[in-house]
Amino acid sequence: MSIYLLATLSITYLLLLFLAAYASERGILPQRLVQNPIIHSLSLGVYASAWTFYGAFGMAAETGFSYLVSYLGATATFILAPLILIPLLRITRSYQLSSVADLFAFRFRSAFIGSLITLFILIASMPLLAIQIQAFVESVHVIDSSVPRHKIAAAFCLIIALFSILYGARHASLRSRHDGLVVAIALESIVKLTAILTLTLFAFIWIHGGFSGLSEWLSQHPEALQNMKQPPESGSWRTLFIVFFAAAFITPHMFHLLFGENATEKSLTLSMIIMPVFLLIMALCVPILLWASQRLGTLGHPDFILLGIGNQLNQQWFGAITFIGGLSAASGITIVATVALASMMQNHLLLPIIRLPDSIRMYKWLLWIRRSLILFVMLGSYTAYVYLDHHYELSYLGLITFIGFVQFLPGVLATLYWQRASRIGFLSGLIAGAAFWFFTILLPVLLPDASLITRDLLDKWYLFALLSLLINTLTMILVSFVVPADAEEQDTALSCVLNALPRPSSFSSDHETLEDIAQRLSSRLGKASAEGD
Repeated sequence: MSIYLLATLSITYLLLLFLAAYASERGILPQRLVQNPIIHSLSLGVYASAWTFYGAFGMAAETGFSYLVSYLGATATFILAPLILIPLLRITRSYQLSSVADLFAFRFRSAFIGSLITLFILIASMPLLAIQIQAFVESVHVIDSSVPRHKIAAAFCLIIALFSILYGARHASLRSRHDGLVVAIALESIVKLTAILTLTLFAFIWIHGGFSGLSEWLSQHPEALQNMKQPPESGSWRTLFIVFFAAAFITPHMFHLLFGENATEKSLTLSMIIMPVFLLIMALCVPILLWASQRLGTLGHPDFILLGIGNQLNQQWFGAITFIGGLSAASGITIVATVALASMMQNHLLLPIIRLPDSIRMYKWLLWIRRSLILFVMLGSYTAYVYLDHHYELSYLGLITFIGFVQFLPGVLATLYWQRASRIGFLSGLIAGAAFWFFTILLPVLLPDASLITRDLLDKWYLFALLSLLINTLTMILVSFVVPADAEEQDTALSCVLNALPRPSSFSSDHETLEDIAQRLSSRLGKASAEGD
């Protein structure tokens, strides 16, 4: 397959996304379709990034069925939506909060916290975005190695930046919904799922020969099944589960789609069914395709065995479908994360320090600031890709990012369920956990001789991840008891808890007494906390 065909496929696919977004924004598509909860639920399939589409095969080849943890962790998030996602939606909707930085700045009454969170998220997101660029570049290079990698990466970044500007920075208000963006990302999820299913069905029927052929091959090659059944290390598996549980709603792209682009609880309720099914289908495809590559004797890196199968069979259509599926996985998360990061940077880093013009021109300035920030984020992502390229596997780069984001989990749970968490306690815990993550996991990657150091750390990453989370949580709890929340923080904490409660329970009766309210809150806060305020 030539580079010209790949370019044609890429442009055609991205043009299709552009047309879908354009039709949504211009009202060509009916509103009942554009704002349908199913569309929003499908857009959450952006969780399955290039790390999942390609990296799951590398992880399965190395650790067997342990690859399932990335799917199971996210599935748990959506199953537990009534306890986590829906309460967060009520809070963000009530107080017009569109990002993790907004949430913590509001809960702990501190603009400084919003700025600090934004900086931390920006740093943690760079490896994640670099993964998407690396996956796209390598997918092109596996098929046609004639074009320099840096040119492919630059073209990808420019196109993604253009799309992000056109459909992620059309409104000055950070709370305006981007229907075109949501529809485009939902379409990407459908394309991604269709691609992996098509490849799996072909492998199952024509390579394996159906159930009988696959069973016969597995009986003749017991090591293939045995490798998949290798027992996972309990410590690493549990840590990964927590990491992916948090990644499904704390990462900037997921938080943006879950809460920034969502206005109804119905969408999240529907996602409790759609997302687990979506993830289950993708997870079940992995071993069938992995065994197909082993059956064919496919050479190359395990992350890109799908492209290797296409080359081995000399089937251009197989490689083309794989390429489009990988492009949809990489572009979707990059677009949404870039838009989310630009909005956070504008709100928490630039607006507090710059002086805007008069109100008539202010909105144009805001739009151009956000568009410039989108370009800045893509430039940072490209720089991270150039620095990290060819040094680490997709799976390890992904873990670096996800372990960074899990540092926000204690703060989110405290916002929902622990009214006594204080500003100083949250800050102390976050700084302690993030510092441990930086020095034990991220810094070794950035050092010049990192290739030597990280080999020794790979076996200990789960210990460092668990310790960082433990240090974060314990520090927040201990410092919150030593330096309790002030009156303003306590009022906000109570507001968060009240808004997280179901509306019918909290507000349906016109004759509720204070005792009734305290009784309802006691199940969530405990009797002492409920009656204390």
